[in-house]
Amino acid sequence: MTSVFVAAIVVALPHCRRPPAAPAGQPAAWSAERVIRDKPLFVRCGDEKREAWKISGHDPSVITLPLMRGSDSIDLSVCTDEIGAMTALTLDAADAQAKKVSGWDAPYDINVPYGSWGTATVAVDPAVIPKTGAQLSLRVSPRSAPGNPRFVYVAAHARSQPPKGKPNILLISIDTLRADRMSSYGHRLQTSLNFENLSHGGTVFTNAIVQAASTPPSHASMLTGCYPSRTGLFVTKEVGSSYDNPDFRLNDRVVTLAEVLRANGYQTAATTGGGFLGSGFGFARGFDVFAEDNTTRPSEIMRGVDRVLKWLNAPARAPWFIFLHTYAVHRGPSGYEHRSYEALPLLDNMYPGRGTDAVAKAYNARYDSGVLFADVILGAIFDDLYFTQHLGDTIVVVTSDHGETLDERLAQAGYSYNHGYAFYDELVRVPLLIRTPQFAPAHARVDRPVEEVDIVPTILELAGVKHPTGRIDGKSLVGLMKGTGGYDKEAAFIESSPGGPFRAAVRNERYKYVRVLDWRPSFGNDYGMKKPPEEELYDLARDPQERNNLAASPGMAAVKADLRRRLETLVAHAGTMDVIRGAQNRR
Repeated sequence: MTSVFVAAIVVALPHCRRPPAAPAGQPAAWSAERVIRDKPLFVRCGDEKREAWKISGHDPSVITLPLMRGSDSIDLSVCTDEIGAMTALTLDAADAQAKKVSGWDAPYDINVPYGSWGTATVAVDPAVIPKTGAQLSLRVSPRSAPGNPRFVYVAAHARSQPPKGKPNILLISIDTLRADRMSSYGHRLQTSLNFENLSHGGTVFTNAIVQAASTPPSHASMLTGCYPSRTGLFVTKEVGSSYDNPDFRLNDRVVTLAEVLRANGYQTAATTGGGFLGSGFGFARGFDVFAEDNTTRPSEIMRGVDRVLKWLNAPARAPWFIFLHTYAVHRGPSGYEHRSYEALPLLDNMYPGRGTDAVAKAYNARYDSGVLFADVILGAIFDDLYFTQHLGDTIVVVTSDHGETLDERLAQAGYSYNHGYAFYDELVRVPLLIRTPQFAPAHARVDRPVEEVDIVPTILELAGVKHPTGRIDGKSLVGLMKGTGGYDKEAAFIESSPGGPFRAAVRNERYKYVRVLDWRPSFGNDYGMKKPPEEELYDLARDPQERNNLAASPGMAAVKADLRRRLETLVAHAGTMDVIRGAQNRR
C-alpha cells in the first residue's frame, strides 16, 4: 500500500509497519492528549510544502480527517525540522468509530525523517463508510525518548481508488508568454518548435483568452474554472495583493482542480516558481506535494523541470496530476525582466533620439530568447513523456497566465515591458494546447475565442471526473476538439485590471469592447500609464494591433451596444462590482 509515486519525490521512503513493544519500564506514549482543532498549515520541509498539522513532539495529539464514501486509504507524510532523538510516531484509532472504519487492531509505526518528508499509506475499509462520509479521529503519539523535537508535522488525507484506465494529467503554465511571439502562432522567428511537435495529435486554440493579465488572479481562474472576482484573488497590491494580507488568497467557496482530482484517487504534485504563485496565496490546496523555488536564475528555474522529470520516471500506484509553473519567459536566460521599462528614459537621455529604439530592440530579442528557453523546457519534458511511455496515457495542457507588452504601447498607453494594466491582445491572448490520448481531434486548430476558465472542465471531462459542485464559469472544450460543438459562449470575459481604474472587457472573434467600471485606482503605482478612455472598441479583423478606438464612431453604435450588453451581463453574473466595492472599502 506504500505510495511509490510520492516516495520518489522525497529523500527516503519510510515504511509503515506494526511497532515493536515498548521497552520495559517505558510507556508507549505520554498520558496527556491534545485534540488538534486548528486547520492544517502549509509547511515546508526540505524544498517541498505540504498541508500539515503541527503537533507536539512530546505528547499524543488527536487529528480529525474527513473521509468520503469510497475512501480506501490514507496517505500520510511526516517531518520534523528540529534535530531530536525521536525516529517514529505511532498512529492508532482515537475512538470506537475510527476503529470500526479503519479496522485497525493495533497501532502503526511511521518513521519521522529530519529535513524531508517521509511518507506511508495505510488502508481503511470503504465498506463501512456511510454515503454521507465520516470523520476519522487519529491519535498520533511520539515515541518516548529524551531530547525529542518540540514539534512534528503530520500531513494526512484520504484517497479513493480510481477506476482503472484513468489518464494521467500534465498541466504546464509558462508565465508571461504571449501567443504571437511563438512561431506556432505566426511569429517570424522559430521560437516554438517543440510546442509544434507536441501539437500533432492535439488541438491548438488560436484565441485563448485569459481572464486577468496578472499572475495571481489568472492562475486562480486557470486552477479553479472560476472568474477572478469569485476566487478571492481579484486585484493586486494596495487593494489586497500582498504576501502579508490574509484576504488576498483563494477563498473557501472555490474548489481547485487538484482538490477534485485528489478526491477521485489522483496523486497530485506541483512545482512553481513561487512569488505570486506560492502557497501563501492558497495555490497549494489539493496537492500532495507542492514545491516552490522563488527563483530568478535560469539554473534554478531548471530545478522545477528536474522535479517533473523525476516524477515522470517514478512508478505510481495511481494516476497522477502534475502542475508545472515556470518563469522561463518572465525571467529568462538572457536577463529579460518585465521591469525593463525603467531603462527606456535612461537610455534615451544617454543617446538622444535613438536610445529608446536601441533598448526596445534589445529587450524584444531578450524576450524572444525567453520564449525559446521555455520551448527547450517543453522539449525536455515531451521527450521524457515519450521515453517513459507516458505520452500514450497522459492528457497534456500547455498554456500561460498572461502575455507581455513590449514596446507597442509606450506612445498609446504610456507604459511598456510590463503586464496587468490593460486588455490588449498581447496581454490577454495566450497559447493553449490540449493533447489527449483518448481520441484524435477533429480540429487541429480552433479559432473561436475560448477562456482560461475552460481548462478545468475540459480536463475533468477528459478524465471522466465530475466537479463536486458544478459551480464554475468554465465550459468544456471537448466538443470543439471533437468537432461536435456544444460550446455556447459567444465572447470571452476579462476582468481584474491592476493599474489605473477598474475595467472589464469582452472579446469575440471580431471585436473587443473595454469599459471602465470604477474610476478609483485599483493599484497605487501605475508606472506613468496614461488615463484610459472610458470605453474602447476595436475591430480585430481590420485593426489587430488595437490602435484605432471605434467607441465614439456612429457607425459602430449597434456593435458597441450589443457588446456592452454582453459585458454588463457577465459583470452581473460574476459579481464584479460587489468585489470592487468591497476592495475599495478595505483601502
